[in-house]
Amino acid sequence: MTADSATASRPRAGDVPPWLPPQPLAVALVAIAVLLAWAALEYARTLAAVGAMGSDFAQYYVAATLTLAHGWAAPYDVARFMTALHAQTNARDAYANLPAATVLAMPLTRLPLGAAYAIWNTLLVGGFAAACWAAAPGRGWERALQIMASLAGFEVLSAIGLGQIGLAVGGLLVLHWWLLRGGRPILAGIAAGLAFVKPQNVFLVPLALLLAGRVAAAFACVATAAGIGVACLTALGPDGVREYLQTVSFEMQNFPAGRFTVTATLGGAVPVAALAAVPLTLTALAALRSRGRGPERPAVAGVLGSQLATPYLNGGDLALLIPCAWLTLRAGPPRWLPWVAVGASFAPFLQVEPRVSVFGLMLVWLAALALLRLRAAPATGTGA
Repeated sequence: MTADSATASRPRAGDVPPWLPPQPLAVALVAIAVLLAWAALEYARTLAAVGAMGSDFAQYYVAATLTLAHGWAAPYDVARFMTALHAQTNARDAYANLPAATVLAMPLTRLPLGAAYAIWNTLLVGGFAAACWAAAPGRGWERALQIMASLAGFEVLSAIGLGQIGLAVGGLLVLHWWLLRGGRPILAGIAAGLAFVKPQNVFLVPLALLLAGRVAAAFACVATAAGIGVACLTALGPDGVREYLQTVSFEMQNFPAGRFTVTATLGGAVPVAALAAVPLTLTALAALRSRGRGPERPAVAGVLGSQLATPYLNGGDLALLIPCAWLTLRAGPPRWLPWVAVGASFAPFLQVEPRVSVFGLMLVWLAALALLRLRAAPATGTGA
């Protein structure tokens, strides 16, 4: 080795070792790590102080307990559920989830609420992180930053604290995309159909799949969702269905689920049908433009359109925007569009009427999917 080559191979002052991230990426990693550490500390403090008492999981747990003791319709008797929830957690709320969500909590009812909550959240967070890892592009430190950012979104942190089942819907959405990209449309449709455990987030996905030419996946999705619906109707019976609908109406009038929607945000200034027509039209256009292309755009457009059109939405449902952002990035968007997705995911941190900012950014995002030509590679298996 000559002196010149030895000098060239020797690290120079200021060089970053190859196993460390570049400086700008390192700064972002540290900032997000601090945010996540703070969130984890607050979560641990809450868990130590009050356990699962203020969580959505407590509702699943109480509903499962009532169902096992009194039948499927029991959680939808508002007075009975409120009494049981108050006895367990000192909180009062109604239960508007489908019985399918209740079933998932049943195996944990043999455990104390706090232990069940910890196990439930471990599974939810692990599944959501794995889904974001699969959906996010990039590698190495860049991918680590993306996963950490996924967990740091405002509504994701909120959903983690609450044990919100919406995180599982995000995992199912990514599983749907992964299976469809791998040429397994029936399984992909089943994964999308299982996401109907929270139908307000995905009810336009089958339409988007059908218009995108993903016929097998669309029908598998509809069949799976219909199976869930029939099972719920059979379990509840006519009286239970009536009580369920009354509970949903009560929840929309008295709790945030009815206020965190486009319709509620605009205060009735625009007719509901007109408001629903805009995201429906944009979702259809986005799906049509994705024919013969990758599977990202129909899935994302279906979620965005559903959340913009639904009359029932929880803040935790917006955690789905994170996996949607990664799938959008994989579709080859213009450089500015990922920043819109990031803005929609983190806008609640601004504390400036977050609903307006989130819905406005979501509408721009959906319109871009409908009107712009993306650079995604042609599809490897359309599943037609």
